[in-house]
Amino acid sequence: LDTSQPFDHGSSKPLEGHYDAAVVGGGLTGSSAALALAKKGARVALLDAETIGNAASGRNGGMCNNGFAQNYAIMAGKH
Repeated sequence: LDTSQPFDHGSSKPLEGHYDAAVVGGGLTGSSAALALAKKGARVALLDAETIGNAASGRNGGMCNNGFAQNYAIMAGKH
C-alpha cells in the first residue's frame, strides 16, 4: 500500500498486477481494511474515484474515536 504509485485520474489504462483483494473506497473504513489485509500479507488494490481520504473521511465532524470510556447507556442518561 505505501509503495504503490497513485492511480492517474482520468486514465483509461487497466489496473495491472495480481491482487489477493480489492477494496473499493479509500475513506477511513476502506483504507483501514486495506491496511489490515496488507499487514497480514495480502496484495491489496485500494480503489477510489478520487484521492484517498478526499471526501467525507477527510472532512468528518471528528466523530471517529476508539471507544467510549464509559458505557454508552450511562453516558446517554447523563446527557
